Amino acid sequence: MVLQELYIGQKAEYSKVITKEMVETFSEISGDINPLHLDDNYAKNTIFKGRISHGILVSGLISAVIANKLPGEGAIYLTQSLKFIKPVRLNDKITAAVEIISIDDENSKITLSTICRNAEGKVVIDGEAQVLVPKKRWIKVSLTLRKIKEEDLLRIMEWRMNPEVTKYMYTDPVLSLEKQKEWFDKISKDNASRYWIIEMDGTSIGLLSISNIDNKNKKCYWAYYIADTSFRGRGIATLLECNIYDYVFDKLSLNKLCCEVFEFNNKVVSIHKKFGSEIEGILKEHIIKGNEKYNVVLMGITKDKWKLIKNKYNYEKIEISD
Repeated sequence: MVLQELYIGQKAEYSKVITKEMVETFSEISGDINPLHLDDNYAKNTIFKGRISHGILVSGLISAVIANKLPGEGAIYLTQSLKFIKPVRLNDKITAAVEIISIDDENSKITLSTICRNAEGKVVIDGEAQVLVPKKRWIKVSLTLRKIKEEDLLRIMEWRMNPEVTKYMYTDPVLSLEKQKEWFDKISKDNASRYWIIEMDGTSIGLLSISNIDNKNKKCYWAYYIADTSFRGRGIATLLECNIYDYVFDKLSLNKLCCEVFEFNNKVVSIHKKFGSEIEGILKEHIIKGNEKYNVVLMGITKDKWKLIKNKYNYEKIEISD
């Protein structure tokens, strides 16, 4: 990810079982042949009552999270503090978790809390890392919004019934192709809405919509989802947010763009805030799904605010079909 895609509170984790073979290989590579790590007879007579892993080996899982997930490609490790709190034994499953706790926009740096836990949830390593983050993406991403077609309906139906999608939406529908065709016919005649398939490098990965276009009050609502989870966290949010703001304010000549987000969906709330949307209110127990009541966050951004801040963001223009 690039700097502008990151936000305070963003998290990622990675798990791995620390095996005997890993410990022995690390000893060979590092030259650390402490018998506490390698000799059962020696280790059973220590305070640990058995062999334990090298702490630095376990801390390497933190590096894996930073390199592969958060912030991922292009990250440069600057500093890492470590406190070794509990021993890690052979065949312990360890989960390394990182969370952004501060962002230095001027110097393109982030600080992360870095914690490793065992299978019982007990902290074995605690620390902080500072990482340099790229300001722009080096590999060009081909993202487009194309109008939906009738042949997309089966795919959209499958997406819309996917639990990974529906848990963030107001309904959990049971759909049929017949119902989809009725919906498609309805939206095709609706001048107050627009629907697009999100395509990345030619692959259909999700859906974006603008609805309730109100030309009198010059406002509308928007929403999107990435159904193919393998594409999440690849900078798509930046391109969608910035380009849809341009489309709504410049192409449609509207004054305000609104959205509604479940309060528990902190990630999306944070992303909208990062690109200028403000929280305007909370609708308490607004949606009931099953036996659960959910609060909804009301958010919005005006044309004037976007004009004021848009130059802060580096983003490529994407094609949005009419």
